[in-house]
Amino acid sequence: MTIPTLTEEHFEKLRADKTVRKYMRLITPDHLRGLGCYLLALPIWVLFAGYGGYALNRAGLYPGAWLVLALLVVAVVVPLLPILRARRHMHRPVLDTLATLIGMDYASHDFEMKAYAIAKPRLFGEEATETFTELLAGKEGKDAFAICHAEIELGGEPAYEGLFYWLKRKSESTAFVAVVPLAAVPRLKLSDKAKRLPSLGDPQFDAIFAIFTDRPAEAPAMLSPALRRLLLGHAAHGPVYLHIGHANVFLAASPPETFEAPPGTARADRLRAIFDKTAAALGVARSARAALYAP
Repeated sequence: MTIPTLTEEHFEKLRADKTVRKYMRLITPDHLRGLGCYLLALPIWVLFAGYGGYALNRAGLYPGAWLVLALLVVAVVVPLLPILRARRHMHRPVLDTLATLIGMDYASHDFEMKAYAIAKPRLFGEEATETFTELLAGKEGKDAFAICHAEIELGGEPAYEGLFYWLKRKSESTAFVAVVPLAAVPRLKLSDKAKRLPSLGDPQFDAIFAIFTDRPAEAPAMLSPALRRLLLGHAAHGPVYLHIGHANVFLAASPPETFEAPPGTARADRLRAIFDKTAAALGVARSARAALYAP
């Protein structure tokens, strides 16, 4: 499948969409629902705070004015969470509409990336946990690709947070190659078949990445100069991970880090920011696919 290129025509269609226009307003339908929840919950939380102070007083604990004030602050702030959450997820209807325009599918959450199970221990370690959201996926026959947002942790510490790319690969070889930052090597527990490649003869690349493979003779050809340049370019902005398998390729790289408009983006610029980030992510996917098959 050809990975779409977003154009100004797509942007104009997106901006004209009725659903998108609703969500680009200062007050969106989700904000209104959140406001309704706030008005319903606020009296309950205020009563709870007052009763909490009264109960403490009856128990002989005699709460000070600061504790009563703290309870009231909690009572006012907690019901605001639905409104704050609505602002955070404002990009979702935009991505859903944009995916439809370019012939792709969108899922905000509750999806699986089954092929990732093989790549996971080679990239992040067997004990890593992951949360995938904001999936954009395209498929045509046996060809497919996907982009999503990933939050990956190991031992309670963040290992990677950013966009995560999956590409179908056509290859007769069953070899795999895993490229990880040097700092990530100590946490990996690879099988005996995985050998660390001493060097690619590329000092700049070797200074940043470690390479593991089960076929050392085939690995250098799988990491073309174009692919190495792509990884080095993204490594200037944060950690980069790559797994090339028999049928699947996974790339963890930023920028862009998310599909969301950056914090503080003016209301009039939010749609353009989401559109530009999506276009950039699709561009990374195209570059990665081209680099995989470059000589």
